[in-house]
Amino acid sequence: MKEIESERAFELEKLRLSQPQQSATVHGLGVEKPTIEIQKLLPKFKPQEDDIGLFLALFERQLSFLKVPKENFVTYLISALPGDISKLIAREPETLSQDYDHIKNMLLKRFKLSAEKFRVLFSQHRKATDSTWKDFFFELRTYFEGWLSELEISSFDKLKELIIADQIKKKCPPEYKNHYLDIWKTLNDPVTLAEKLYLYENIKSPYQKFIKKS
Repeated sequence: MKEIESERAFELEKLRLSQPQQSATVHGLGVEKPTIEIQKLLPKFKPQEDDIGLFLALFERQLSFLKVPKENFVTYLISALPGDISKLIAREPETLSQDYDHIKNMLLKRFKLSAEKFRVLFSQHRKATDSTWKDFFFELRTYFEGWLSELEISSFDKLKELIIADQIKKKCPPEYKNHYLDIWKTLNDPVTLAEKLYLYENIKSPYQKFIKKS
């Protein structure tokens, strides 16, 4: 593992020191072409799996480390996005299509994740074999902060309630969740959640006894 991390860091540093300047332009955008070497090191965005906020944060960190000028960020970004998403950038007016901050905000709004998706990503995320422990920490923090942000958690008491409610949910039998499926994602107050579960338990218990007698 250490060898993989060291090799990755070495390749980034070597590329940063030897990065050539490109003068050719990308068709229709009037900006520099990305070098093939840098393209290979950049993350690729997978809409069905990735958080766009985390992807862009990692993307910016790598380009900044390689001393790529910000005015060239969009060019590299296009090469890291699926074709259908790249077309969204191409539809923007020429002046805006080269503005990284504008493109970033557009993508964040369009591919914004729900609180539940952030929760799942935070709970199930695993360290990739080719990433460092710092990368793993950064990814977990991004998912956790996204989860809290979407639920507008702004105090310690609210955070405490959220974590307790989440633990209660993890211990619930599937049928309890299915009964409250329509509101399950919004049951983040542990007291309210406990009351709902207690109510369902009392409703179903007599029914189960009746089934057994039958």
